Amino acid sequence: MNPTELRDIHGLDAVSWYPLPLGWWLVIFGSLLIISLFIIYLRSRRKRKQSNLWRKTAKLEWQAINKPTLTGYEKANRIASLLRWIAMQQHGREACASLTGDEWLTWLQQHDPKQFDWQQQGEILIKLPYMPPETEIDSVQLRQLHQAVYGWI
Repeated sequence: MNPTELRDIHGLDAVSWYPLPLGWWLVIFGSLLIISLFIIYLRSRRKRKQSNLWRKTAKLEWQAINKPTLTGYEKANRIASLLRWIAMQQHGREACASLTGDEWLTWLQQHDPKQFDWQQQGEILIKLPYMPPETEIDSVQLRQLHQAVYGWI
């Protein structure tokens, strides 16, 4: 070969995009991990906000029960409804929505955080639907029930 003759320069073969080098795999998995953790954080934050939301709603309803314009019967009715709603928020609909009568009072007794005597002092809750609306209800008993419901909030 003559040194004055030039040979054509051949370029390198094109680099394949697959298989990816280890660094790119680390970037992909790291990005997926960060996105997954962010989604988990957002879901837990939303769940926490919803948890606080029902508590705020329950407190507002609890405070509204003391309106002087409400009769004892209306107050007792609202206390019973609020208590059932709070129980379903805390323990789920399946756990307590279908309970009635003594079963409901027993369930309340077992799950009450303040250990209020529901079986003795909560009887009005199961008799209330069968009472006429003009029935007078003892204000002391209403106050006790009202305070017991706050223990659930």
